[in-house]
Amino acid sequence: MRDIDFTVKGDSGFIYPTQITIDSLPPHLNLVQVVLANCNSNATAILSGINGLYPIDSNILNQIGIYNGGGMSIGTINCLRAHIYLVPECGFQDSSHHIVTLSGHTFCGDLVSATDTSEAVFAWNDSSHCTDCFTIQKIASAATVNVGDTVTYTIYVCGNNGTQQTVTLTEFLPATFNFINNIPNTAIIPAQGCDTFLVTGFFNQPGNCPATLNTITATTPDTSVTATACIEVQPQCFIPGINILPDQTELKNIGSVFNNSTFYVAGVLIIENMGATFTNCTLYTAAGASIIVNNATITLNNSYIIACDTMWRLP
Repeated sequence: MRDIDFTVKGDSGFIYPTQITIDSLPPHLNLVQVVLANCNSNATAILSGINGLYPIDSNILNQIGIYNGGGMSIGTINCLRAHIYLVPECGFQDSSHHIVTLSGHTFCGDLVSATDTSEAVFAWNDSSHCTDCFTIQKIASAATVNVGDTVTYTIYVCGNNGTQQTVTLTEFLPATFNFINNIPNTAIIPAQGCDTFLVTGFFNQPGNCPATLNTITATTPDTSVTATACIEVQPQCFIPGINILPDQTELKNIGSVFNNSTFYVAGVLIIENMGATFTNCTLYTAAGASIIVNNATITLNNSYIIACDTMWRLP
């Protein structure tokens, strides 16, 4: 609850308060009730309003002991106190910078107002009435891996509720990901605490986001939270700076010569015309890759062709 005092001094003449306005409430902070009080007598009246607007009429002012036809009289110091009752919900941070304004007019009809813009800080009392307050996080064991490397995703599902809750866990795995172990379909999350889950597997081909995007969703009848993780999957035996020869690369230049270089054959490599000569080179080949020599020759001078994971063939 917030208490805000609005003071009208005697030299202001008659002031007729007409409404209290509450603006800029942050998400997940509920405005429950606004009570108007006389600072001097502590007499109170509950205001009725909607969308942050709470009208004040002469009946309300009479109820709290301010008369004179609803005006706050000249020659004295009158004070109105607004009790603002706020209740934070799940997802609310810990403070609220909102604006409370008392509006009215003078005896002559001139508009007047006073505004309070201070910040309200809420203290956690170690209890919660929520049943749908969760956070979820998914972290990959590495930002970059090679095809076939074991990848572990660590999933944290945390509750901030009054009681433990059962959630449904759903994984959306990329088509290129083969899992070794997966998560359970449901889990009981502590009222105040976290549970941890592991997903282990490997990618069977190279790729980048969004093709390697891995998504987890925790669902209850009242809410759903989602987390994602995305990594770069490089070809097996990938070396930084390696020269990648994409699938269906054709070497047609007469007498192609390569010296002191490293290549990755990602698919079919076609050598034609006078052939190709590799000197002090290494050619790594992907699974299923092949080197096709059409009416030409391939010469390896102190050079090697190495299969990354399975056998390759040279027709």
